[in-house]
Amino acid sequence: MTCREPTGIPRRLIPVKAFVAGLALLLTCGLPFSPSVALASPPAMVGQSAQSGPTLGATVGLEGFVAPGRPSSVAAVIASPVLVSGRVRVRGGGISVSRPVEVPAGGEQVYELGVPPLEANTRLTVELLDAEGDIVASETIVVRSSFDEMAVGVVGDETLVTTLGRVRTMVTDRPVAPLRVPPSAPAASFEVVDYLILSTGGAERLEAAGGWARRGGRLV
Repeated sequence: MTCREPTGIPRRLIPVKAFVAGLALLLTCGLPFSPSVALASPPAMVGQSAQSGPTLGATVGLEGFVAPGRPSSVAAVIASPVLVSGRVRVRGGGISVSRPVEVPAGGEQVYELGVPPLEANTRLTVELLDAEGDIVASETIVVRSSFDEMAVGVVGDETLVTTLGRVRTMVTDRPVAPLRVPPSAPAASFEVVDYLILSTGGAERLEAAGGWARRGGRLV
């Protein structure tokens, strides 16, 4: 029997049946066989990727708004598929504060860092540092000012946030910046808004909102 290399099939696209037939021919004829050809690595699956490292998200005040002349807090949200032990640091605008952090594998933690009064448009860099002090993740946030926008907090019905986002005030012509006030937000977060709207679903914050209004806040 005369043994010949299979022909007629492009080398770059060989159907499975043709590949098996060609392999059998090579073995039958006693030709050299290279495992690297027959046992090629399977192609990578689409969508598969190496496990990512820690992720960091950060906010200051209430969606970037802070109370003028008052201390604020930066919330750093750290999630990681592996154990993280190090520090989270906030710097910028002449300040630098940090605190230790530890996030278990597959966990998520929120860390609050107090900062002194901040000027509008101050850029803050929030960094996650490992045990050696190397930066493994960072996020930049910018302080917003109620001088440029009218900050309106919404407690309860979140559909109002979308509606108010299309409004400008008739008196100052400032765009309205509607801010969702989470149920877990401390009463101190009310201090950053010009007005607070207590709508359907926000009854549990009535007492806190009423106390804020009695101290001079504007409650709708």
